[in-house]
Amino acid sequence: MRLIVILLSMLIITASCSAINLFTGAVVAECDALSQQNLRDTCYAEIGIIRQNINLCDRAENEGSKYYCYEGIAETTNSSTICTDIEDSYWRNVCFKAVGMNINDASLCAQVTNEELKNTCYLDVSLDTEDETVCAGVQNSIPLTERCYTKVAVAKKDLAICRNLPPPFAQDRCGLKVIYEIGDPSTCNFLLLGAVKELCFEKTKVIADERRAKKTNETIV
Repeated sequence: MRLIVILLSMLIITASCSAINLFTGAVVAECDALSQQNLRDTCYAEIGIIRQNINLCDRAENEGSKYYCYEGIAETTNSSTICTDIEDSYWRNVCFKAVGMNINDASLCAQVTNEELKNTCYLDVSLDTEDETVCAGVQNSIPLTERCYTKVAVAKKDLAICRNLPPPFAQDRCGLKVIYEIGDPSTCNFLLLGAVKELCFEKTKVIADERRAKKTNETIV
């Protein structure tokens, strides 16, 4: 997505001035020569990101363009230090989220003040690292909390992780998905609700039979 934004912005800029060499000082002079301030700011910001040069970001008068540039450099270089220098709350949050997700660092997710972005960050890091403890950071979203613990539990084939969810329904929904992944009918005893447990025994028996048949066929071949 960022690449698309950069390319579109550069098309606007190049349409307003002569051909630009992105990797020489000439391009900065081209930015300076643009008649409209918003185009100059966009030019500085995009070239700043490409060159990973904060000083070019600082030439933008509009704070949105300036800190968009900061965030772009931080995300590209995975530098959370740059995020701390961003004074605009929107771009600061986007920055910590992006870098946190890039390097799977939950402590950076904690720096995000926007709840939706923070939750997305925690969810992404927990799934990438298969660390259920990160799910505890998800705030005020029962569906996301359940999704977080369930996906990690399935990935690790660990029913105990489902115990982090409230009983009985959330735990059983999580447990069923893990059990279907394991494919062992005996694990259905983990479940709390009788009707769900009965369904589990029926379906996991089918799953187990199918896997045994597949394994037998592979052995014959």
